[in-house]
This record gives sequence, structure tokens and C-alpha cells, in this order.
Amino acid sequence: MEYARERGPWEFAFSPEASQVSLESLADWDGDGVLTMVELPAQLRLARGLKRPLVNLSAALSLAGTGLPSVVSDNAAIGRAAADHLLGRGFRRFGYYGLEGVWYSDERLDGFRTRVEEAGFPCEVHLTTSSLTAGSPWRWDRAGLAAWLESVGRPVAILAAHDYRARMVLEICHQLGLRVPFDVALVGVNDDPLACEAAFPPLTSVAQNGERIGFEAASLLDRLIDGAAPPSQPIEILPAGLVARASTETLAVEDPILRPAIAEILERLDQPFGIDQIAAHRGVSRRWLEHLFRTHLGCTPHEFITSARVEKARELLISQPELRLGQLARLCGFRDARRLNLAYANKFGHPPRDDRPRPGLPPDRKSDEGLGSLE
Repeated sequence: MEYARERGPWEFAFSPEASQVSLESLADWDGDGVLTMVELPAQLRLARGLKRPLVNLSAALSLAGTGLPSVVSDNAAIGRAAADHLLGRGFRRFGYYGLEGVWYSDERLDGFRTRVEEAGFPCEVHLTTSSLTAGSPWRWDRAGLAAWLESVGRPVAILAAHDYRARMVLEICHQLGLRVPFDVALVGVNDDPLACEAAFPPLTSVAQNGERIGFEAASLLDRLIDGAAPPSQPIEILPAGLVARASTETLAVEDPILRPAIAEILERLDQPFGIDQIAAHRGVSRRWLEHLFRTHLGCTPHEFITSARVEKARELLISQPELRLGQLARLCGFRDARRLNLAYANKFGHPPRDDRPRPGLPPDRKSDEGLGSLE
């Protein structure tokens, strides 16, 4: 809509009774272009048969084989973001609950498992049939999911393919008496407010950058209508970030000194404090505290504090994009915006401004064609 207001005028065609318009109904339509979600092989055949420019917004089917111009999330980056968050919580046992034969689920698994295995840990996988292709959408594999959750050991950190699959994991955990987040820490994808905020406990989720995807899709469709050649690869948009909630508010650390030290650090991220102070509160030397961090988390206390502050900054960027950089730095315990910029770039590879939601603005590109993941 924002792109259409800036570059139009465009007129959008809607169904008289709902917002969805089927691809079948467009065979004789005289419009200029189509934005659509191609999720099933039958829809792919219809999309290929339309004699007008089309941009696909779904990654349900393998984009390498569709031949459709597509703008989608960078699903491997979504998996990596979830893995980084859970690794930062000290977990050493990981699982992925996804959908069999669904491309975006495979890509999220690949990003998640690769990052976990790079850190030296295994990743258990349980795949189930998508409700889009199942004969009975409401009959999903409860018994199989329950058996898998009982088999993976605890504590375990799990990424689900999307928020509603994560809600299914929550439901089974409650039935089995598994505590979330202490026995099972859980992350979903999409940051759907209904699925995440109404869950008990509220669900941590990786937020897709839907507004940027929409803007880029409209821009691509505009170019196709003007006769430009379609891109040879899908345009992939980085996620907006991870929104941490209670389903991952834990640390898989049992050491009686390190666990409360970490809890104190996380409670005081917006305050100035030193490592010596944290060590004194636990009755140990700075050297011993550093030893505990290296042994259990593979980092120094300073590295852990900086990483936690940067993660908090990214969460605030998503939830409160109106904050100035100086305000953001102070809320996250940095002395000034320059130090926040440096720490943020070291962790994520780009400055904070690149993650600030900017509805209606075209994203930066890796190349003039806008192909590949955004940096």
C-alpha cells in the first residue's frame, strides 16, 4: 500500500466478500499484475498460466523449481537467529519441529542446525505433514510429537517452523508435565501477536520483516509491468529480529555460582556495573568467575554482557523504533551511541539503523538488481 501511494496510483482488486482472490478467478481478468502466495502445486500451475506479471510471496514450494519471481524471508537467517538466541542461553541440546516437504521449513532447519552444529552440539529433528496438504487439517500428529519430546532429553531448546507449530509444542509440553522454559525452551517464527502473546508462557519468536517484503514485492511487480526481466533468483529479506518472551527466559546452566551471576547481569543490563562487582556478590574472585563463564558458556563475562546488551538493543529497535540511538544506548547499558554501534556491528555485521523498521522505505540491496539477502 505504501509503495502504491508513493509510486502509483494503483488500484487493488479485492473479492466482494473477503480479501482473498483465487488464482482461478484471474484467468480472464484485465488487471496489470498480481501479488500472490503460491503454496501448492495446483496453484503453481495456475500462476504459470496467467498472462500477466506476477510476484510470489510464499516460500512453501522450492523457489529454485518454480520459475516465479519471488520475494520472501531469508529463512536460513531466521534459523540462525533462533540458534544464536538459544546458544546465548547456554543450551547444549537442540531440536527442530518442522514440516515435511515444505521449502521454508527446510531452509529454517538448515540455518538452525548449521549454526548449532558449528557450536559443537547436535540437533534432533521431528517433521510432520503440513495441514495444507493433509486430508484432515485439524488432525495433526499429537502422538508422534509427544514421543519425540519425551525422547530428546532435557533441558532442550527447540525451534518450531512457525508460531502455531510452536503453540502445538506448548500444548504437548503441558500434557506431559514438561516445564517451559526450564525443561523445554521454545522459539517460533512470525511473531504473530495472537499466537505469541496469548500463549502460556508467552512465546519467543523470530519476526519476519513483512513491511519490507511487501514494499520490495510491489517494487519488483512495478518493474515487471514496465517490461523488466524477472530476477534469476528470489529476493530474500532478512528477518526483523528476535522478540524474546518468557518461553526462553532461562539459562541452561546448573552451576550454583554462575546461574545467579547471570540472572543478576540480565536484570541490570540498563545499569553501569563491573565484573568485579558481580564476582563479589557471588563471593568469588574475578578470575574464578571468568573461568566459570569460559567453561559453561565458552565466553568471558565481558563478552556475555556485551552480547546480552546488543540483543536487548535489537529487541527495543523492533518494539520501539522511535527511540533515538543515544536513548537506545543508555537503555541497554552502553555509555554512548558510538559504543553501541561498534558492539552491534561486531555481533550482527551491520549497524543498528539497518534493523530499525522503516515502513514504506525501499530496503538497501546487495546489488543493483536487489538479489540475495539484504545486509
